Amino acid sequence: MNPNITQRYLYLYKKQIMKSIRESIRKHITLMEDTHKPELTLYKAINKYFKEFGHERGMLVLEKILMDISKKHGPSHVSDKSFPPVPVGDVTIHEMMEEEESVEKIGDSLIRSEKFKEILKNTYASDFSDEFEYADNIIHWLVSDYEGTTIEDELTEYLKDVYGESLFDLYRSGDDIDNDGDDDLEYFV
Repeated sequence: MNPNITQRYLYLYKKQIMKSIRESIRKHITLMEDTHKPELTLYKAINKYFKEFGHERGMLVLEKILMDISKKHGPSHVSDKSFPPVPVGDVTIHEMMEEEESVEKIGDSLIRSEKFKEILKNTYASDFSDEFEYADNIIHWLVSDYEGTTIEDELTEYLKDVYGESLFDLYRSGDDIDNDGDDDLEYFV
């Protein structure tokens, strides 16, 4: 057999294998892109935002988005402490987003929120030693999204002043048999 023909045959064989590998890779990339299209679209949009407006503003927007998502879809009285609010010019995103709302409006909206209903549904008087511990824990869980902000203490005090007696009454009713918590809201009407 002629050595030139053998080399030519090897060259064509390698070329065919490389072509097959490239086609296989393209096919897998296309499948992966189709499978993860929402994630890729989101990634591209975030990346574009960061390039246009800078890292600091991009991080603020991401933090706000994550907070909104966690409020809507996260556990009722658990908050993620691994990502504390990032201050920009001594103001955190929490304060920027809530600066127009008064403490009273925020407190009243928290009492009317789904989060509050979930807390009442999953909190039993028998788990606490007295009405003060019960009320303090419920209020703490309710304001957990404002932890570390300048309004946290004022918001906590407002909720204690305005709704504390209702929480005490709810504790004293000792109605742990009502597991759905629906009747508990009558104390806050």
